[in-house]
Amino acid sequence: MFWHSRPGNADNNIFLLDDTSQLTYRKFFEIADNLFSSLRRGVVAIICEKDRETVIGYVGALRAGLVPMLLDSTAEEASLLHLIDRYEAEYLWARQDITPDGYEEISRFDNQTLWKRRSPSGAGAISLDLAALIPTSGSTGDPKSVRLSQQNLASVTSCIADYLSLDETRRAISLLPLQYSYGLSVLNSIMEARGSYVITDLSPVQRDFWDLVLVHGVTDFSAVPFVFDTIKRMRFSLEILDQLVCVTQAGGHLSPVVTKHFRTLFAPHGISYFTMYGATEASPRIAYLHPDDAEAKHGSVGKPISIGTVTLEGVVPETSEGELVYHGPNVCLGYATAREDLARGDDFAGILRTGDMARIDGDGFIFITGRLKRFVKIHGVSVNLEHVESVMREGGFDCHLLGQENIISVVSQQDYGEQILHFAKNRFIFHPSVWRSVVVDKIPRTSSDKVDYASLDDMIGRNTHAPG
Repeated sequence: MFWHSRPGNADNNIFLLDDTSQLTYRKFFEIADNLFSSLRRGVVAIICEKDRETVIGYVGALRAGLVPMLLDSTAEEASLLHLIDRYEAEYLWARQDITPDGYEEISRFDNQTLWKRRSPSGAGAISLDLAALIPTSGSTGDPKSVRLSQQNLASVTSCIADYLSLDETRRAISLLPLQYSYGLSVLNSIMEARGSYVITDLSPVQRDFWDLVLVHGVTDFSAVPFVFDTIKRMRFSLEILDQLVCVTQAGGHLSPVVTKHFRTLFAPHGISYFTMYGATEASPRIAYLHPDDAEAKHGSVGKPISIGTVTLEGVVPETSEGELVYHGPNVCLGYATAREDLARGDDFAGILRTGDMARIDGDGFIFITGRLKRFVKIHGVSVNLEHVESVMREGGFDCHLLGQENIISVVSQQDYGEQILHFAKNRFIFHPSVWRSVVVDKIPRTSSDKVDYASLDDMIGRNTHAPG
């Protein structure tokens, strides 16, 4: 397990670095164990920031056989406290300005406090297989969590470290939130390799972020499509390009044009650029596209990781598309919405129905074509909004699509006027009455920078322009 101590000199490697300090694995484990090793098994609610205290809480809980529940610090405090109460967390690891009712302080580390529930005796049982809880809600306060086992975490982490060729010379950076499964997997896999992890809350649009990349010798960074869209016009210095070893992209669909831009930018410098695909329920990796296959299989998310396989269900003969189903030891135990669910066993039995529509070519490469939930009926025809959105964006329109029966709303922050509707009506064969143009001040996003389609749907009653 990546969180266990190792014999020999591996734990003498530098693990965490920030602006003012650095910790070896050995020293880090000592700090974490001093805080958590004496605690009885229970849930540790961790209010996640991009800081070393969050990493200490997460790893310390795993090492002590506790169950870390990773919560988004950007959520309202009332929502956080509701989740903590709903899961009857025995412990809370949080900054000192949070004062939870029913808890008492038992220790501190820098600006972080470890709280213990005063009356935990009524809390429900916890399955011996349960290792961690990752809420699926972002910052909305929805109590739904994914239940992960030690096997889930260990199997996929070893697999990721292997295909990315990670070793102790590699150095990653905390570009992604730690409560986000993709961001957590970056931390886990660098620990597996006994490489280093640079902690910062700087954004890649800030010059200081890239200065930090250079100062600390960062070799690897991982980001979601929104970040790549944001930095595609940035000029990377030769120093940065010569230093980087590996860049990974996951967390949603990235335009093939943008993907090709970064592949073309990085390849001459020997930087491996991986497109990856997964889900929190898969701990979180399902497939990856190796750089050697990127040109020939442009637009694919690659093949399944070595520990898993994929199949298609409900295949439509006309398109050869069906729902992608993943099979592997990294598939989560199931979901939880409250404490009583923590006693449950393995509900998924290694099978994950992803909800993604896909096709698989003759060489075994996966092409994601949309979401089951993002299909809409237009005059009796089932329309893939993911595909239509992709065509609109490649046509030069920075937009996102929502649908209901016989209506497609094209939502953007920029007012394209009649131009966007003209493109849509001429590019697709739907009746002109189908289209709506909606301009919003801001596209809502989750804490992991994915488009929040549920919130966007709530917004589109305003400023709607139908074709005349």
